[in-house]
Amino acid sequence: MSDAPTKPTIRTLARDLGLSATTVSEALRNHPRVNAATRDRVRIRAREVGYHFNPLASSLLSEVRRKRL
Repeated sequence: MSDAPTKPTIRTLARDLGLSATTVSEALRNHPRVNAATRDRVRIRAREVGYHFNPLASSLLSEVRRKRL
């Protein structure tokens, strides 16, 4: 096994912040449903832990969602 730290995800951010993954995702996308204080808290924590948007993962999840419909 590797001792390398795992990359932060929306789920790990959500767990750290006591929020839902949906709220974290929406905060990172600047969704109006998330209040400004929460949005700032999420963005600050994401920066602290080195979270980076993963376009490949996003694309794959979008494809899965489309196929469910």
